[in-house]
Amino acid sequence: MKSSQLILSALFLLGSLFTLSSYADMFPQGFELKGGPVLVEIYTSQGCSSCPPADRVMHAMQEEAKAKGIPVHVISWHVDYWDKLRTHHGVWKDSFSHADYTARQREYAQVYMRLGQLDRNRVYTPQIVINGTDYMRERRNTPSFAKQVAQRSEATGKLKIQSALVKQEEGNATLSWSLGEDLLPKGARLTAVLVEHDLVTEVTKGENAGKTLNGLSVVRAAATATNGGKGELTLALPAELNPENADLLLFVQDKDLNLLGLTRSSWKAFSAALPAAEDQVALALDKIGVCVPGEDCSVPQEKMAAKASGNSDS
Repeated sequence: MKSSQLILSALFLLGSLFTLSSYADMFPQGFELKGGPVLVEIYTSQGCSSCPPADRVMHAMQEEAKAKGIPVHVISWHVDYWDKLRTHHGVWKDSFSHADYTARQREYAQVYMRLGQLDRNRVYTPQIVINGTDYMRERRNTPSFAKQVAQRSEATGKLKIQSALVKQEEGNATLSWSLGEDLLPKGARLTAVLVEHDLVTEVTKGENAGKTLNGLSVVRAAATATNGGKGELTLALPAELNPENADLLLFVQDKDLNLLGLTRSSWKAFSAALPAAEDQVALALDKIGVCVPGEDCSVPQEKMAAKASGNSDS
């Protein structure tokens, strides 16, 4: 995509976000979600001058949602294609960028192309994706951010994680999980994301030279499994990770990257209990919401626990 088109897309996105009462009251009084939780992904970069304002809007929205008890979760993927952009202030390498996060953003573009929603492999920053749907594309039909959130929530059902265990060894955390294959549509995948909050970076080069940036729910590690309803995922833990300031999100998406369900837990809640490689701890993830719409996911907790431990009679 040409740089002029990227700039126009970013400016249009910023303009649309800044109409949301200058970060305040994005969700009107009495607003509630009738469906499942909502995942808001922002694709951003410390090297992009249009990104910090959008990051601040998303931070304010997250704080408002938290204060009002609205299950909206923001995560920030730092892409790496800005890392080699030379400006009159030099080149800035984003502290949290990764090629895998860029690949994830491009996968969205490829899915939109396959579905006939885009005519080119188009990526830009800042980009906001709500439960798998590009905010800017959907804004033509639904200008309101809150209404988009509500609509995407209604498409999310309920699913139970039957078991989830984490063990930590040599800087890695391995998550063993089971969802129940009969509850997942073909091509669905589970993604584990470790995010860290309020990461302050003094930027000395690039478009944001001289600025102090505060990262919101920054992705520090991520892994995806597509091998059915159970398996293992390994997250490479950053050496400088602050466990008290981090969360683990697990979410399930279908083959078109629509969100099927999500749960979130504090990393501190169980990381402190993992001092040795042989130690492992179960996550309290029974509140995950996801079930393929139309399916009956009302599996008794005792039966799920028995299946998870291998003691089921069925």
